[in-house]
Amino acid sequence: MAEKYTVARLRIGRKRFEVLVDPKMALRLREGEPVDIRDVVPDFTIFEDVRKGKLASEEEVLDAFRKYLRKPDVTKEEIVKTIVLRGEVEIPQELRREIYEKVKKEVIERIHRYAINPKTGKPHPPKRIEAAMEEVGAKIDPKAPVPRQAVEIVKQLSRVIPIGIPYVIVEIKAPPEDAINVYKVLMRYEKIFDDVRSARKNDGSLIAVVKLKKADLEILRREIARSSQKATIRVVEEIVL
Repeated sequence: MAEKYTVARLRIGRKRFEVLVDPKMALRLREGEPVDIRDVVPDFTIFEDVRKGKLASEEEVLDAFRKYLRKPDVTKEEIVKTIVLRGEVEIPQELRREIYEKVKKEVIERIHRYAINPKTGKPHPPKRIEAAMEEVGAKIDPKAPVPRQAVEIVKQLSRVIPIGIPYVIVEIKAPPEDAINVYKVLMRYEKIFDDVRSARKNDGSLIAVVKLKKADLEILRREIARSSQKATIRVVEEIVL
């Protein structure tokens, strides 16, 4: 096997189907990047066992993937892409470490952006955050979403340093003529909200109450202002969690 490549495998019933892949490119494809499958695999050869050099029966491949994809006809390209996207990709140890360090850095950067020292109102330096993570034995999961990990790790760090994430509860009001545009903004940015409640009044106006991280407040202000000159946004409460 060429050193650059590892194996992606997918089991369908009792059958195993394998292809050679560039693991970095395979991960990029699996993460949703616009990667051409031809940059992921050296060719569209499908194996039953790569290491033994045993090719899969073309008839069995087509039969299995027609049923698996529920399509009367499938191409080799579709089959290979399905194996990469839905199967298991072998990741070399060096790449695992690289991914781990990348995710760790993203978690630290997110904590630095969103969390503060409640005593000073300022964020902790990234190196202080990293040292505190080592002190509490915080675990990084390369497969878990960074935002969720950051929140959980902040809770752990609070055992050794003063730290918390400031949130704001905001009330948004929009007149009838702008209600739909403002509602679209709320839907477009719903991922930054921890909670959102909205209602249309009898006159067609909109009132919404949302909870979000304070660091994201300016994003919301900017987008609401773009959607309506008459809409208002008011901070009702500030809390640190």
